[in-house]
Parts: sequence; C-alpha cells; structure tokens
Amino acid sequence: MRRAYSDRLGVTAQFNYNLLRRINNEFNANFDLGSFYHVANFNVALGGMESWLISSKDQTVVIPGCGTFEFNSFEGIHTEYSFKYTEKSISELAARSGFKETRLYRDRKNWFADAVWTA
Repeated sequence: MRRAYSDRLGVTAQFNYNLLRRINNEFNANFDLGSFYHVANFNVALGGMESWLISSKDQTVVIPGCGTFEFNSFEGIHTEYSFKYTEKSISELAARSGFKETRLYRDRKNWFADAVWTA
C-alpha cells in the first residue's frame, strides 16, 4: 500500500501538492510548495492510508481573508485518507447507514469495486 501512495513518479504527491497549488491560485496564498514534502503511511488502527505534506522548515503562510498560519519544521498538513473495504464491510456499512446495497461493480482483475446503494 505504501508503495502505491509513494509511487516513483510522484503521482500521489502531485495530487496532494495540487491542494496547496489551488489555494495559492484561488485564494492568492503564498504556500511554497518546495518547502513541503509528501509522506504516505498506512494507519493500522484506522485501516486506511494517510497522506501528509510536511513542512521542511519554519515558515509563515498567508491566505488573504482567512489568516496567517505558522508552520514549524516537520509540522504536517493532513491532506488525505484512503480507506480500503472488504465486500462484507461494504455491505455492513450500507446497512448501518440505512442503505441497501443494490449492485457491486468490479474491475476485470477483481481488485476494485464500486458499490451502488439505495435508500
């Protein structure tokens, strides 16, 4: 799992850096993307992957209209959770949430599934 989220091409890292890039572009903020590095870990207790952008230095970020944010070196911004579910846990989650699982679409290799629920 960690290799998929810390891929050699940096696809997941770029996905996460894009959050800061968009804040810069859309809110005129001043995140220095080069002063953050991407870390992905599997959280055993939660059963999901976590992505973080970690500040590589003490820095101040200003987001006009939102405020000023101080980051210490090694302080992180939690950017993503990605949970993995078994077919059984998908059905249980649907039932606990008041839904009925009506269809499960799988990829050709049976690695992924999209669940369709109805109320």
